[in-house]
Amino acid sequence: MLRRCGYDVMVAVDGCQAMDSACKYQPDLLILDVNMPAGGGISVQERLVYLPPMCTCPVIYVTGDKSDEIVDKAIRLGAEGILYKPFEHDRLLSMVQRALKRKAAATANLAAMA
Repeated sequence: MLRRCGYDVMVAVDGCQAMDSACKYQPDLLILDVNMPAGGGISVQERLVYLPPMCTCPVIYVTGDKSDEIVDKAIRLGAEGILYKPFEHDRLLSMVQRALKRKAAATANLAAMA
């Protein structure tokens, strides 16, 4: 669906591959499943916040887990949002657009301050 909307999309099958791809390609946005094999989405973001090129990358979590623990961790890590399964494609697209606009605005503000 995101490809049909004109976005370049990379897919990782697990947390390790997501981490490797994020470091190698430095994407504009990450959509991470909380319960991926080999390191769930939260553990991926916990590691990425220590890598300068990726520490400001917006993250949207996808999960079926509505527990307070997941919500608290996502908020603590600065997630752009949490999308609960099953979800509407329009909701995902809206969250992606909002996250990318916020990132572009923050980047523009940093450039103006330099």
